[in-house]
Amino acid sequence: LPKLRSKHLVSTCFATLRKPTVFAQPVGANVIMPWMYILECSDDSYYVGSTWDLEKRFWEHNYGEGAKYTSRRRPVKMVFAEEFESIADAYRREKQVQGWGRKKREALIKGQLDTLPKLARKDFHKKE
Repeated sequence: LPKLRSKHLVSTCFATLRKPTVFAQPVGANVIMPWMYILECSDDSYYVGSTWDLEKRFWEHNYGEGAKYTSRRRPVKMVFAEEFESIADAYRREKQVQGWGRKKREALIKGQLDTLPKLARKDFHKKE
């Protein structure tokens, strides 16, 4: 997937939780790029989503205006985000990571990309 950059974010990345102001983009301005993100919920579960506006979506999740899942598990912490060239790419990545188990998600969050293939393998050999 064509990603522009990855960020390993900590809970203080949006330390000032205030509702973001929405500004219209002037012609020729830098275009906002879409994101795939992982939140750690108060019950230690992970939520994976995608959005155009990462700060606004983080605010929504923490103030009960995001997904039902996170509204019952607040506060949430942003633990990982990847920026993409298109929302379709961010959404595909969201669905991919949603299919992963906890250990594989944690490896991604920790930046342990070399362990991802190993965590994807399943042992289909019969045990004798």
